[in-house]
Amino acid sequence: MPAMNDEFERTQHALKKILRKPLFFIVGGHKSGTTWLKTLLNGHPRVCSQGESCFFDILSHNVRYGADLYNQQQEQVVYNVFTDAHKDFLHRTAMALLISRWPSIDDATCIVEKDPNIGNDPSQVQRLYPDAKYIHIIRDGRDVAVSSWFWGTLQSPKPKWLDAYADDFHGFVAFWTTTYWMPYVTTWLAFGSQRPECYYELRYEDLLREPDHEIAGLLQFLGVDTSRSALDACLEAGAFARLAGGRDNGDEDRSSFFRKGIAGDWRNHFDDAALAVFNARAGKLMHVLGYTD
Repeated sequence: MPAMNDEFERTQHALKKILRKPLFFIVGGHKSGTTWLKTLLNGHPRVCSQGESCFFDILSHNVRYGADLYNQQQEQVVYNVFTDAHKDFLHRTAMALLISRWPSIDDATCIVEKDPNIGNDPSQVQRLYPDAKYIHIIRDGRDVAVSSWFWGTLQSPKPKWLDAYADDFHGFVAFWTTTYWMPYVTTWLAFGSQRPECYYELRYEDLLREPDHEIAGLLQFLGVDTSRSALDACLEAGAFARLAGGRDNGDEDRSSFFRKGIAGDWRNHFDDAALAVFNARAGKLMHVLGYTD
């Protein structure tokens, strides 16, 4: 019993520490640089950004499913049921327990989670974590389409759209742009305009071109050290050669998640027809974003 009590007390202490740390979420459309950004930030000695944990898909869904199942079996005992507030608390506690096991979490002063399943509806995260802040990385939608096309071939099992558009790149560009890229970007642009105090926006292309400047701005938003040594630690952690097995930016490997690591690769894959398809759907948004070439 004493050993069990000690473990319980350690867990309680860990939970309290985790729940006090500032929480940030990296958001961005598929293949917009979210994984690269997470890796860069995780290099900082006071930032813990370990992964894509699907807290708002797998975890939250199953926590709520379990609570709902219990409630169904206790429907005659009204005080033995989980309320919506209880379910939110269960999610927060379960998420904190998992984060407490992340490497280097004890030394971190803030937590950064990349969760693609926040998707087009930030409301669930806002309800659970009203003090959370968000880092939105935006990438040229044409490059997103090309990168997503090649990314699909790496999936196992293969996504259904790959069968539908395996021989139809133009159709894929239309599908991906209107179904994924545009809704995601516009949702978070709107969120940023409504909640600027908790929103930070950057471009994939700027991060490639001026990594020192962009990372320094991010670290300031996170409230952590922006010294030269801290910047260098981030740059080393997120160096393309390190992530891509020694390849340089531009040296393509289509079997790798980190395929090429450059901006403007769409020019190597879009013909006039593909560009016309893309512009017909996303031309106005691209103009708003400043992608005018």
